[in-house]
Amino acid sequence: MKLEDASQRARDIFNRGFSAFERGNLNYAIDLLSSCVELEPRLLNARRYLRAAQIQKWRSRRREIMASVIAAIRGWPLRLRIELVRRRDPARALALAEWLMALNPLSPAHILVFAEIAVAADLPDVAIQTLEIARESLPTEVVILRALGDLYVSMDMTAEARECFEKLTDLKPHDHDIIKAYKDAMARESMMRDGWMQAGEADGTFRDAVKDSAGAQALEQEARAQASDTELDGLIEEAYAKIESDPENLNYYRALARLYAEKRDFDNGIAVLEKAKERRPGDPELDAGLSRLHVQRFEYEIGQAEASGDTEAVATLKAEKDSFVVDDLETRVSRYPSDTHLRYELGRVYYELDRITDAIRQLQAAQRSPKHRIMALFYLGMAFRRKGQMDLAVDQLKTAAGELVGMDETKKAVLYELGDLLSAQGDTAGALDCFKHIYQVDIGYRDVAARVEGSRSAD
Repeated sequence: MKLEDASQRARDIFNRGFSAFERGNLNYAIDLLSSCVELEPRLLNARRYLRAAQIQKWRSRRREIMASVIAAIRGWPLRLRIELVRRRDPARALALAEWLMALNPLSPAHILVFAEIAVAADLPDVAIQTLEIARESLPTEVVILRALGDLYVSMDMTAEARECFEKLTDLKPHDHDIIKAYKDAMARESMMRDGWMQAGEADGTFRDAVKDSAGAQALEQEARAQASDTELDGLIEEAYAKIESDPENLNYYRALARLYAEKRDFDNGIAVLEKAKERRPGDPELDAGLSRLHVQRFEYEIGQAEASGDTEAVATLKAEKDSFVVDDLETRVSRYPSDTHLRYELGRVYYELDRITDAIRQLQAAQRSPKHRIMALFYLGMAFRRKGQMDLAVDQLKTAAGELVGMDETKKAVLYELGDLLSAQGDTAGALDCFKHIYQVDIGYRDVAARVEGSRSAD
């Protein structure tokens, strides 16, 4: 919907919200633009500026790690309410999903829920817009790219789908599902260019033109982010049939476990992966999948306890989850000591639990990982700071900053923490230099504007 097609009231609210956004009054802009999209859900321009304001506000938070944890906790009751109303009242579910986005607009879980609900509410353009904005901020987030690619396919946006899956193959070069989706996207783009799609839509023969129409239909079903219970039962039966026909293909076990997880039947999902482990003991991907399912089960149970107001159960389940995560990572690190990804994950968990010496030991090992080196250095710097070893903290953060070329979100975070550390040490000039680098590209990042402009007024 264009602005001129919206109601007069919605246009007035949008104009006030846009003005507030331009002035940097983010809270007021978010309030107004939220009201605007509630009045006119199809007004994409209003939702775009709403997302921009939400993201700016989120990035201005001082402790993003803790903020993410709090947002995840507060989001669970909302997600449960959304599940309860999504089928009978998609419009209400979309409004609740918008509240979820307000908690953390860069949470992949929140983004995926919102996109699913927007599609269910017959607003696929809204879903695509939200996923595209998320991709700008999270360019390597696989689940966002996959959801966006699948949605492009469903909307016959073939060039966009092909580009999306092409990026996914760069990120996951050995993922057979992604490779197949990429090939399918290329084929659909070719057929669209040749006019097959239009002809098929006109006479209903498109599926007949596809060599494996049954396979294409199954892929489309699997691409749905949330299927109905009936559909899930059908897909589960198909997955069991595939396992029976080829019991050595572990991809079938993983697919079946994902379906059980979607159905919230975590026990059966875990049992499936345990069965797969019997066929291939010591498979790190199976171990990782089992760990994810256990954590998902804990999170689901925590969400249910929160929804029922059982604070004692919530506290118990959270403690059990934390204990499981630590024990599981420790076991897997012991089993795969050269896996630097696991070392990084364990080091980060230790850091969040304030087990600083243990965190440093794991993060030092994780530096060998090209993928995790920068963030390992970042957390090492933060860990040394907690131990009061400021000189070592500065060294780690300077190394991380020096290895980052572009001014992306990671470099901003590293420079900000380095500047904050130098400021605490009394190195005003060094701190100001860090903040200026951020200020030049993102004046709205946290409180860098106040720090840089405050130093000028002091002069």
